Amino acid sequence: MEFWQELERIKSAGFDGLFFPVSAQKSKLKIKEKTVNYPLQSMISQAKSLNLKTGVILNCFNDPALYQNDNFTPPGTNLGASYVPESDYYPICVNNPAGLQSFRQMINKVTGKIVPDYLYFEHFRFPFHWEKEELDIQSHIPPFCYCPFCVTEFSSVVGEIVSTGDQIQQMMPEWLEWRTEVLFNLLTDVIEKVAGRSQLIIALPPLSLIDLPFTTGQLPQMFIEEGCFVSPQLHHKIKDKNLAWIEDLLDQYQLDLRSNRLFPSFEYTNEKEFEKLTNLSGKFLGTIFRRLSE
Repeated sequence: MEFWQELERIKSAGFDGLFFPVSAQKSKLKIKEKTVNYPLQSMISQAKSLNLKTGVILNCFNDPALYQNDNFTPPGTNLGASYVPESDYYPICVNNPAGLQSFRQMINKVTGKIVPDYLYFEHFRFPFHWEKEELDIQSHIPPFCYCPFCVTEFSSVVGEIVSTGDQIQQMMPEWLEWRTEVLFNLLTDVIEKVAGRSQLIIALPPLSLIDLPFTTGQLPQMFIEEGCFVSPQLHHKIKDKNLAWIEDLLDQYQLDLRSNRLFPSFEYTNEKEFEKLTNLSGKFLGTIFRRLSE
């Protein structure tokens, strides 16, 4: 009954639908400051019965539980240092077998008899902690990932043993092309499994388009050509709530991508911010709003 009341409240507020955050663990929903476990299929079914669109946010390659496993290999830098989490970001390399297994479990979980309208892929990329890194990329090589799985797989592709960051830097065009292909192949597997029943939305860090393949392996134009939406995560707190920065970045995306398949994600803390961001939403086929505490 509590969940049903929440759905009615969302609908009466004028929203078109809602997203459920899902990980490899059980589905959870926070209601009145307590966390409750719900069966995902039932939640989707109830929302649809109120003519609400539904989406599932898949926390793809970010899993603190794996870091507790002694056999887990975290992402590594070109200097051989392992990634040490400093916040709630526990990145998993997309080539790591443990991460791939967890990702496929989530896909199986949300592609049952009742499927959501949207699958929102968060952290569907090579590791990059954009909340802590500079948004204006200055590095000559991406910070991550040079874990054994990456180096071994890349070596097999180029036909020679690659073991140092210097080697990778010399082969940077091949390295970047390989990274984008890894993500693309993983995405096409999902598209085949979903078979048009859900629309896919790929979250992007708020970087310029030219920097995305370099830092994350993501190639937004390729995602769009496969029928996906792309969702710049425009968390304006990174830019001291600079809404002009949000508008400039969105204009760049629309101009460079020449596509209307943008589904931006906004965060807001108060009604004034929400109203300003809502004014931007008319330019896109869809927008996502996330409420933050002051």
